[in-house]
Amino acid sequence: MDTFFEQLVIKKKTPPEKMMIVLIWIFAAIVILLLLVIFFFQLLDKISLLGMIAAFLVGFGAYKYTSRLDIEFEYSVTNGELDIDKIIARSTRKRLISVSCKDVERFGAYKTAEHENTQYGKKMFACSYDAEHPYYIVTRQKEFGLTLLVMEPDERILTALKKFVPRQGTSDGFRGN
Repeated sequence: MDTFFEQLVIKKKTPPEKMMIVLIWIFAAIVILLLLVIFFFQLLDKISLLGMIAAFLVGFGAYKYTSRLDIEFEYSVTNGELDIDKIIARSTRKRLISVSCKDVERFGAYKTAEHENTQYGKKMFACSYDAEHPYYIVTRQKEFGLTLLVMEPDERILTALKKFVPRQGTSDGFRGN
C-alpha cells in the first residue's frame, strides 16, 4: 500500500521582515505622492504621463517585492521519500530538498545547542523562525554534503517518517513509542 502525506507550513515573518515591508510601503507611498503632485501641476503634459506611469510602477514594484516575502513550505512523504518545496508568493514553487528516508543519518527534536559544533555543508530551515516543535534531519546530499534540515512536521508527517527512517538514525525523543 502506498503512503502519501503532505503538509503546508506558512512561514511567519521575522520582525526585521515585517519592518522591511512597512518601510517599503512608506517609501512607495511617499514616491507615489510626489509623482502625483508633479502630475497635478503639469496636467496632461508628457512629463505628467511619465509621472503617472512611474507612480504605477513604484506601487507595483512594492507589491511584487513584499509579496515575495510570503513563503510557504510544502512537505510531502511518499513511500519513504521526503520532498520539501518552497512556495513564494503562492505562485513560484522551488524544490528545496528531496531525501530518501533510508539515507537519514540522524533525526529527532531540534535543539540549537546540539548542532552548534557540527560543520554542515548546508543548513536548511523549512519552518518559521519561532517554530514550537521543530524537528531535524541530518543526511548526506550529493550537491551539499552533510546537510541539516529543520522542519515543523505535524503528527501525520512524523508518523509517516517513523515508518521509513532507520531506527539507528533517530534520537530517543523521536522514538517515544
